Amino acid sequence: MSKYDFKGKNGIQVKVVTFASLPDYIFSIEQWYDAGGWKGLIKDGAIPLREVDKVIDGIMSPKDFYSLEAWEG
Repeated sequence: MSKYDFKGKNGIQVKVVTFASLPDYIFSIEQWYDAGGWKGLIKDGAIPLREVDKVIDGIMSPKDFYSLEAWEG
């Protein structure tokens, strides 16, 4: 089971940006939209577009999400 397909109560909806050679960027859906989604993150230079592998929509357990390092989520 992937850490992005949690099935329990109170799951946190996330957007996960994966890269070929960088750690994943994990955003709650609220963080994603607050940042302006793709357009906002690209405009701010927060995401190196050339390095993006894929974007995953998922659900994480609250325990896993809130234990992420600050730069991950």
